[in-house]
Amino acid sequence: RSAAGVEADVALLVYSGGLKHVRGIDVAIEAMRHLPGVHLAVVCVPHTGAALVVDLRLLAEQHGVAGRVHFVDPVPSDEVVCFLATADVGVHPLLAGIPNHEMALPNKLFEYVHAGLPIVVTDLQELGSFVREHGLGETFRSGDPVDLAASVEKVLANPEPYRRATANPGLRSEYSWERQAEALIAMYDDLLNAMA
Repeated sequence: RSAAGVEADVALLVYSGGLKHVRGIDVAIEAMRHLPGVHLAVVCVPHTGAALVVDLRLLAEQHGVAGRVHFVDPVPSDEVVCFLATADVGVHPLLAGIPNHEMALPNKLFEYVHAGLPIVVTDLQELGSFVREHGLGETFRSGDPVDLAASVEKVLANPEPYRRATANPGLRSEYSWERQAEALIAMYDDLLNAMA
């Protein structure tokens, strides 16, 4: 929030991650036309000097939302959760129709969970299902900025149930690096034992 220069009483969405067209960031920017007074921080990986940022800034200007879309540089990985936690909603507008997207549970999903953010994501096979199953936020139709905006409005109107869901200690523990590391180590042990 401070990196984007957005006051504490202003609704702030955040997208954090790699900048690629298939990530649907343009859809989030276009959705801002339907969210007056709301701001969007795009945490640009690898940095705000990335070529796509030029196109996204132009797109924000074309839609008349440039003053409410902020491009900020990323922070070290151990600071990501605290950095994101001052936003109000984590957004991931990943585009549908790509097999990897349909199967993915991206890192940013769990970064948003650990930051305690309500989440608005594309209704993809695994991602949408996970968010609905755990009550973490709302989903929207791929590539549809109006539907994205409607889902954001729903979350902003009553964020507490989603915040409680993302604060679930069991969920955070299950999807922590420590727990996932245990599973990976066990899998590698099984593979090594099978090869011996």
